[in-house]
Amino acid sequence: LSVRHKTLLLLAIGLLLAGLINYYLFQPRILILEPFHPVRRSLNDHSFLQLFLIGYFSDAAWCSALMLVTVVLSEHRVLYFRNKLLIFLLPFAIEAAQGFGLLKGTFDWYDLLTYGSVECASIILFPSLIFPLYEKK
Repeated sequence: LSVRHKTLLLLAIGLLLAGLINYYLFQPRILILEPFHPVRRSLNDHSFLQLFLIGYFSDAAWCSALMLVTVVLSEHRVLYFRNKLLIFLLPFAIEAAQGFGLLKGTFDWYDLLTYGSVECASIILFPSLIFPLYEKK
């Protein structure tokens, strides 16, 4: 792996941890955290920051981590268009499954907007997600 790819993977791990810590601090009723019985923390006001941290930061962080790993796999030619399309659709499919009651959770249009924003930003920052890198001969 190149230094760039190692950096992207470390950043992805950092984003996963940041999302987990955020859930631990602000959403103690999340299924994977129930055994740890975290103490509920709350922010003093109902500001945009509170809404973002409680509802969307972890989703954005985890989706960003997924996109970074997708970049690395894409650039190593492990993923092709169909695989990338499935990965891009995964967050939306999970949200839809929540909406149809197939998975625990609450369907949220803002989650879809968050995922769409992260994925659009990823495509702009990493064109290799859409356009394959060609080897120089």
